[in-house]
Amino acid sequence: MTADFISLVLQGAGGGLAATADDNTGSDAGRNIMIAGVVFQVVALGAFMLLWGEFGWRLHKTPESERDVRFIELRATKKFKWFTYALAAAVLLIFVRSVYRVAELQQGFDGPIAQDEVLFMILEGPMIFLAVSLLTILHPGFSFGGQWANAGWSLRGRKTVPSVASGEELMPPKYGRTYSSA
Repeated sequence: MTADFISLVLQGAGGGLAATADDNTGSDAGRNIMIAGVVFQVVALGAFMLLWGEFGWRLHKTPESERDVRFIELRATKKFKWFTYALAAAVLLIFVRSVYRVAELQQGFDGPIAQDEVLFMILEGPMIFLAVSLLTILHPGFSFGGQWANAGWSLRGRKTVPSVASGEELMPPKYGRTYSSA
């Protein structure tokens, strides 16, 4: 969210400078700030995709017996699997759109990419529309089946999570039940 905020501030400031500039120098300065904002977004999104890929790889390599037993049932649902595909597709769509915006702005407002309506109609609005649609239809609240609150996410400290390997086995809840040791 911080990266998105920084990116939007740079793009907004650059757009404001470019729109109110009295000469080409001011317009170019605004455009360059906009480019910096979109490039920052591309880099941040690329870093997110790399970290997410590493997380997915590590999760894939982790034996089921070492995973958090509270979410066995959740991970097995089709809704959760479809959510992960929708999230991956949405991130990829936004990444493609952001790369397009860098190329478009790099050539200027009068450049060939900025003037290509077909390219614009494919790579601008539809990418965001599809990403938002995917995450609206397969919203995490729907896909997690009410188990989001059960995760106990905290920024204050790391909670120890029992696993099958630790000998303390917990049964996953069925939509809102509390956990108890078996």
